[in-house]
Amino acid sequence: MPHLLGLELHTPGYSVAAMDAGLTIGSLALADHDGALAHTSARAWKWSLGTDDGDLVASVTAGQFFAGVEESAGAGSLAVVAIPSAWGDRPRRSLLHALERTTLDVLRLARETSALVVGASLADPSLSGVCAVVDLGGHKLEVALAEVTGGMLRVLARESVVGLGDERMGFGEVLQLITGLGRRLTDEAGLEPRDVERVIAGGRRLALPSMAHGVESIWAVPPELAAPGAIARGAARLAAGLAGALPAWIIDDDLHEAPLAHLRPSARRGVSTIPPAPSPLAHPSSEHPSSGRPSDVGISEHPSVMPGAGPAAPVPSSGDFVGLASVDAARALDLVHPVSGGGLAHPALITLLNQFTFLRGASGTLTLRSRDDVLALPIYRGGVCVSAGERARALRVGEWSAGTFTWREEPLSSALTKLRTPMTAFVVGALRARLRAFGERDFDDAYLPKMDLSPSVHPDRFERLERLCIPEAELRAVEHVVDGSRSLQTMLGEGYIGRMTLLRLVLLLDLYSVLQWAAPTHAAVEDPVAAMARTLTAMERGNHFVALGVHWSAGPEEIHEAWERLRAEYAPDGRWAPHDPAAAAAIVRRGEAAWQVLRDDGARVQHRRESYEGMDEALLAPLVEARAKALEMRGENRAAAEMSRLQKEFAAVLPRRERK
Repeated sequence: MPHLLGLELHTPGYSVAAMDAGLTIGSLALADHDGALAHTSARAWKWSLGTDDGDLVASVTAGQFFAGVEESAGAGSLAVVAIPSAWGDRPRRSLLHALERTTLDVLRLARETSALVVGASLADPSLSGVCAVVDLGGHKLEVALAEVTGGMLRVLARESVVGLGDERMGFGEVLQLITGLGRRLTDEAGLEPRDVERVIAGGRRLALPSMAHGVESIWAVPPELAAPGAIARGAARLAAGLAGALPAWIIDDDLHEAPLAHLRPSARRGVSTIPPAPSPLAHPSSEHPSSGRPSDVGISEHPSVMPGAGPAAPVPSSGDFVGLASVDAARALDLVHPVSGGGLAHPALITLLNQFTFLRGASGTLTLRSRDDVLALPIYRGGVCVSAGERARALRVGEWSAGTFTWREEPLSSALTKLRTPMTAFVVGALRARLRAFGERDFDDAYLPKMDLSPSVHPDRFERLERLCIPEAELRAVEHVVDGSRSLQTMLGEGYIGRMTLLRLVLLLDLYSVLQWAAPTHAAVEDPVAAMARTLTAMERGNHFVALGVHWSAGPEEIHEAWERLRAEYAPDGRWAPHDPAAAAAIVRRGEAAWQVLRDDGARVQHRRESYEGMDEALLAPLVEARAKALEMRGENRAAAEMSRLQKEFAAVLPRRERK
C-alpha cells in the first residue's frame, strides 16, 4: 500500500501526517526536516503564493518542501493537502504546480476546517452534531459551522480572514474578530447559538484561557483544543478514504464555489499525466430526495463514494463482459458513479474499464479476450499504461461485442507507470470507437424525444470538458452552438461539425452529465463583464497557444499579430477595459506571458511539445514537407514558407528520438 499522506501547510514544526500499512496515522519525520520546513515560512511561501511577483519563489520553495516529503515517504505516495479556504485559484495553481516535479499525487485539496473536524474525529469517534470550528494561525483565521453525522460532514457556513500577522492585530482585536465571524456565520446558517453542540479549536493561541473564554461566550460551549497536527491527520484520513483503505468521508464543503478540478496544470510528471484534484463530494440535494445521488457529481480521476452509491466494488479476478449493442445501451451507462456491491458480475466493457477510475489504489493487469483477440492492459492509479503507438489498437476493444476478462493485481515497473493515461480519456476514446459503428437512424431513434429540446452546458460543469479530451473543433461547437438557443433538430440541420459528429458529441456530454435540456430560448447578449471573466478563465486554463487564440502550428508573425490584437482590444483605451479594468489588465498580463514564451523559437517549440505530448512529430514531418511542396507549386509562397518552418521544427526532433 502506498503511503497515504495528509499535508498541512501552515504550521511551524511537523505538518505532515502519514498512515502506515497498519492503518495507524502518525507524524512523518522528514529526512531533511530543518531544510525542508525552513522553506515554509510565511514570507518565503505562504504569502508569496497568489501574489503577482511571488509565484516563482512559492513554487521553488514549495517544491523543495515536497521533495523532502517524497524522500521520506517514498515515491508514489497519495496525499490530501489542507489549504485555507481563503485561497483563490492562483495560489492553488501554484501549489499544484510545485508538486508537478515530484511523484506525490494529490487526491484532493481539502479546506483546513474540514480536515480539522476529521482529525478531531480520530481522537473522538463519537463526534457528531452541529460543530463550530475555529482555526487560528499566525496569519489567518478560519471559522466554519458544520454538521457531522457518521462519516459525513456538511459545512453550513464558512469564512476566512488573512493578514492577521501583517496587520499586527492584538489579542483583543483577534477575539473581537472571532466573535463577529462566529455570530455572523450562525445567523447565515439559520441557527441559534444553542444549536451548536461542540466547538473544535485549532491553533495554540486558542489554548490561552482568556481566548478560550471569549470563544465559549459565542456559543456557550467550551472549545475543545485539537491536538497539534490534527489538520494533517485529518487530511491523511481523507486520503485513506479516497484510496479505499478505509470507509470514505463524505465531504460537502463547496458552498457553491467552483470545483478544484480545473486547477490541475498539464505539466508532465514521472508517475502520472494530468492527475486532476477531484471536486469535493456533493451533498444529496433536497430537490432530488428519491435518487439518493448528488445533484452535481464531479468527474474525477480519483475514487469517490457518493451518498446512496456505496464504496466502489473491487474488480473480480475473472468474469465476462458485454459490448454496447445499441445507442440506447450506451445512453444507459453510468460513468459518474462507481459500481458498488455485486454490480460487476456481468458488466458492460465500458463499465468495467470505468470502474478503475474510482479504484485509485489498483495496480495490475487487466486481460481482455474476445474470440481470437487478446489485449493486456496495465492499470495503475486509475489509468491505462500504454504507449502512443499501442493506444489506437487498445481503443478498439470498445468495438468488441462480448468477451471475458481476468484481473491480476501486481506491481508495475516504473517504465510502464510513466505511460499512464487517465482512465476517463481512455474510456471516452473506446466509446468513440464503438459509436462510429452506429448509423444516423440509430441516433435519431434514441434522441427522438429530445429533438425539439435545446441542449446547453450546465454552468457548473464546464471544467468536465477538459477531462473528456474533446477535440478543438468540437470544443468550439460546444462554446458557440450548444448554448440553449436552438433545438437539437435545428443544430443538426445547420451543419457546424457534421451531423454524425454532433450526435456523438451530444451523447458523450450526456453520459458525463455535462448537458442540461430545455425548450429553446433566444440567445441573450452576454454581459461584457461576464464575457471577460469567461475569456480570462479560458486563457488561464489553456496553454500559451490557447491564451493567444492561435493554432499550435502558428509561427512568429501570426503570434505577434494575435498579441497586438489582444493588447489593443483590452488596453486601458480599448473597447473592453471600461467594463472591467481589472479583468482587462489580467487578460493583457496573461497574453503577455504567452507572448514572451511564444516569441522565442526554441521556447515556442518546447512549449508545444509539452502542451501536446501525444503529437508524433516524426510522423507529421514528411506530411508537412509534402504540403509545403504542394503550396510552393501553386505559387502560395508565404504559406509554403510557414509549412517549411514547421517541417524543420518537426525534423529537429528525429535525431533525439533515434538515439533513444
